[in-house]
Amino acid sequence: MINNLFLESWDGGSIWHIMAYDMDETFGIIWNYTPAQVQPGVIGWITNYNAAWTMLREYFADDLAAKWKYLRDNNVISSDTLDKTIRRLTGTISTDDFTADVTAWGTNSLSTYGFLITWIQGRIARLDEQWGYNAS
Repeated sequence: MINNLFLESWDGGSIWHIMAYDMDETFGIIWNYTPAQVQPGVIGWITNYNAAWTMLREYFADDLAAKWKYLRDNNVISSDTLDKTIRRLTGTISTDDFTADVTAWGTNSLSTYGFLITWIQGRIARLDEQWGYNAS
């Protein structure tokens, strides 16, 4: 239904898991968009590009808000947690591999660490607002 999503099963197909990959658009790095166009308060819901995802988001709104609260309350989703994850994962990439990737594919102002972490902080705040989350 949408780019960059696999459904996988490790138990023969009775339980399915979502495996996301190539998550640039998840983090606001959308092809041919400017930084101003992808700001957390401007971009809206990524799921709006597909009616089925929009319908699911609306149908499960209460469940999603509850899950968001759980993830925030347990520090699974926080700018600090995501910062540590980014640093851990990027720390595994050698300088030579990074240089080869930039040479092959290029880069842009949306792909910098500074943009990414600032965007994450703004997106978390926006989703807190959307899901009615208040740390208590």
